[in-house]
Amino acid sequence: MRTDFKRPKDKAKDIYWALDFAKEHYGWITALCAFLASFAGVASLSSYSLYIGRPDVFLRSLEFGPSLAILFVACFLLFVGLVGSMLVTSYVFASTISFLKPEVEQAKTVVRWLFGMTAAAMAVLILVVLAGTLLDYSTAHLGWAFLSLIPLVGTAWKFFEANVGKLGCFPVAPGPLRKILACVALVAALELIALLGVFPASVVAKSFVGPDTILGLSQALMFSFITMLGSLFPAVVFHMNMAENRLIRFRLVLASVFGFIGVLTITAPAMFGFVSVGGAHTIGLSDLEQRHYLVSSDKYPIGRFDKARWNTVEDQEKKFIIDAISLYSFGSVELLCPVNLRLVNAPQRRDYTHRCVRFTRSAVTALDAVDGDDSLSQGQKACVASIPFYPVSAAAWLNAIVSEFAHRTRIVIPLRLNDGQKYLLNVRKSLFRRCNAGN
Repeated sequence: MRTDFKRPKDKAKDIYWALDFAKEHYGWITALCAFLASFAGVASLSSYSLYIGRPDVFLRSLEFGPSLAILFVACFLLFVGLVGSMLVTSYVFASTISFLKPEVEQAKTVVRWLFGMTAAAMAVLILVVLAGTLLDYSTAHLGWAFLSLIPLVGTAWKFFEANVGKLGCFPVAPGPLRKILACVALVAALELIALLGVFPASVVAKSFVGPDTILGLSQALMFSFITMLGSLFPAVVFHMNMAENRLIRFRLVLASVFGFIGVLTITAPAMFGFVSVGGAHTIGLSDLEQRHYLVSSDKYPIGRFDKARWNTVEDQEKKFIIDAISLYSFGSVELLCPVNLRLVNAPQRRDYTHRCVRFTRSAVTALDAVDGDDSLSQGQKACVASIPFYPVSAAAWLNAIVSEFAHRTRIVIPLRLNDGQKYLLNVRKSLFRRCNAGN
């Protein structure tokens, strides 16, 4: 028996409709998810190879085997995590709208009001993260996040005044006390939604790899804000089309979810590139740890490698050892680069990857990691020792809010400034480049 797509008479059954639909149509839903995971895996691989300026490694590494299967599974889990955290926020937002019981004819107006109020609260959260990153703050904790209550408190009373008679749970002429209680409940619900939006935003912030400038910080926060707003799209689309039947509304919700993912991965090239870098590191496509690699000299003569750049050491049995980082490792391809490339910002690495060598995986063996102190001169060691601990970054603030909100623990991130200087993101890395250039 197929699912009845008409609006059920018993409103208590509304919440189970989507579950019944998924149960009866799990076959094509599972196939669609598998296709999206496969597409996301190949697309991430392609975009990452383009981002690092070495598209030649993509097709050579693309082969059916365990590596491709693991890539699909990893991308599928990342997909489920991001969409799952997104749908939690959307579910709470939809529940808030359902509790208010707006009239079908006035649903669009009510949804616009609530979406605007929640977006304002999320914007304040992003501004708090921006201020906490740039200014001299010594802690990043949940208390600062409650500044987002300001726009909610300022607009809740106006919301009920503008929507009198449009809400089924609210009388036409409420008393002052009831109106105050309604404002408090609405502010609490929308603040919870804004805080839940931090979870998908933190996923984006962790994957973001951008320049060590205010522009890079702004890009990270902008992408986080877009993700927070996007987490509301399914609920907004669902309730903005209350006059339509259930099947159309469900299709619109699916379209909003896939459309939002498309915005993140296709129509925003900068976002796609940055997330590809973070995702590549997460699933093991790249390894920026300096390591010793044992290379076969039959296919790759040692004379073709600059000794100063690769720190080559000749070994026995037609093999030699180099110091390198792995910028791309998939299938039968291993792209090794000189170690100084890891000191270059991710967006600028494509300008130097022509120095990297594409190896066949069978001709290279990864050995132990190199201790960072062993690769520094005495002058560099003294210079690095003077570098202070980097301050709170945008991702640290978002992660602090997430951790404290989830676990109710106070997170304190130490901030030490050198002679009053307020360093931005990844200061240690940029100063290390200065040390490396000066010695």
